[in-house]
Amino acid sequence: MAAIAEREYVDRFTSGSAAYDLGYVRRPAGTFVDVPLVIPEKRVEEEVLARPETDGHARRAREAAKHRVSPLAVMGFLVAAALMVMTLMARVQLTELTASASALNSQIQQLETEEEHLRVKYESTFNLTEVEKYATKTLGMVRVSDDNVINLHMGQADKAVILSDNGNAVSSLIAELSEYFA
Repeated sequence: MAAIAEREYVDRFTSGSAAYDLGYVRRPAGTFVDVPLVIPEKRVEEEVLARPETDGHARRAREAAKHRVSPLAVMGFLVAAALMVMTLMARVQLTELTASASALNSQIQQLETEEEHLRVKYESTFNLTEVEKYATKTLGMVRVSDDNVINLHMGQADKAVILSDNGNAVSSLIAELSEYFA
């Protein structure tokens, strides 16, 4: 115990526990401790495989454990497959929407062309020269001139009659209507 109390550790960083850093212990001058380095031997796989099998069930269990698939890996593949399917479906929808937008744009262009054609046709129907041409050729009308104007002179002058109110409004209304339609 006294030998341990005399030792001082060197002030430096050690990775892990200081108990494993035997080479970094400061000892009194002239004292050296030879610490043998022991490296454990690796077990050879042939020794493990050469063990006598007492039970066939244990051997099958070990072989099955070698070929077992991790559930986490299966879940990862399922998530990746689901994401790929969703990406594919999104691409299909994008393609459909693009085709629909293209069809609607071509329909808009067609309707704009038809609108312009109908506007020109509408404006040409109300062209005054076209109206005059139609009136003269199809309807047989003629332009106004001095020789085709007729003035009518009536022998009697216009007159207006003021009726007095007799108090019998219903009979006067019937009399006026019968006179008007007669």
